[in-house]
Amino acid sequence: MLRLLRRGLRLLIGTWRVGQRLENWLNRTIQLVRDEQHTPPGLPWAQRLWALRKGFYSNRLVLYGLTRENLAEYVPDRRFEALHPINGRFSRLIDDKFQLLFTLKDFPDYLPKTYYLVRDGLLFGLADGLPGCQRYEPGPLLELLHQGRRLVLKPEYGSSGEGVRLMEYASGMWRLDGRSCLESDVVEILRGLRMHLICECVEQHSYARRFFPYATNTIRLITLRDDDTLEPFLATAFHRVGTSRSQPVDNVAAGGLFGSINPTTGELGKFTGYPVSRSLDWFTHHPDTGEPLAGAVIPRWHDVTEQILGVSRKLSFLTLMGYDVVVTEDGLKILEINSLPTLLPQTFQPYMSLPAVAKFFNRRIPELSRRSRPAA
Repeated sequence: MLRLLRRGLRLLIGTWRVGQRLENWLNRTIQLVRDEQHTPPGLPWAQRLWALRKGFYSNRLVLYGLTRENLAEYVPDRRFEALHPINGRFSRLIDDKFQLLFTLKDFPDYLPKTYYLVRDGLLFGLADGLPGCQRYEPGPLLELLHQGRRLVLKPEYGSSGEGVRLMEYASGMWRLDGRSCLESDVVEILRGLRMHLICECVEQHSYARRFFPYATNTIRLITLRDDDTLEPFLATAFHRVGTSRSQPVDNVAAGGLFGSINPTTGELGKFTGYPVSRSLDWFTHHPDTGEPLAGAVIPRWHDVTEQILGVSRKLSFLTLMGYDVVVTEDGLKILEINSLPTLLPQTFQPYMSLPAVAKFFNRRIPELSRRSRPAA
């Protein structure tokens, strides 16, 4: 009997591992399709296929200026994704937006207020004073809107800002994603919720609101845990801003822009987006509002980085984290944390040119350290 139980357990574990590998393969395939949609027209297929064979999305030919000569300076997309889940079974503690609320329970000041969870036809109150569980219908959410709350509706799972909606009601006017609408439009969307978190819309600092007020303009900070010191460090950071194409989100995949951050001073550099031609468009000013981007300085930058490193120390069982952070007038809010953050920061500086970052990836992708630069 004991032998049969052991065999059954081994079979279950084997099935789980196969399922996990299949899930990872499917996720990587979906990501490949998504990123290839952001490849500009006119790139020769020979170049695209060369990049893909080397493990890079073909839009990296433009974003990085990828060539045979500089190939060794960059971490390839496909090899990076193959590391996932780099945080092992702990990945779900941050990738699941609902579970993140409990992962960050020791940092309540860093969390936006979450009012409700909608799941399987039920409405779960998550804030003080809200009923714990009831049948879902739009009434309670409409009541929050009538109280003047600006609500963000976020799918429990998802990336690139897909499915995120912003709703508000003020001065007798309904707005959806920053644009005027009818109450019936809002109700229709609310009726369609299935697995969503209902959160407050964070009021961003005035410096970021000036860039583009119709999206929450976030900072992505990526921390790694040093294998020798076992201390977290800031690997890289960049700023995103929304545009009229991307609102109400700032995601690059939706049409937003991203720019470099000086890791010491918090000063912003030039911004760009996914390429639409065979060369990048660079912006020193926002294309819609005309506000200066390059040269702006993030307020309290040193405090922001130290606070994020403090969270990483508390969550030391997580090796790699990509924080989406909003700087507010009196602090910061963490919107989400990703265990497989984008490699877009390599647009500004290749990872393998950063000694601490290169050491981290060399240990996990051995061929990077063995890779020699091919002759032209």
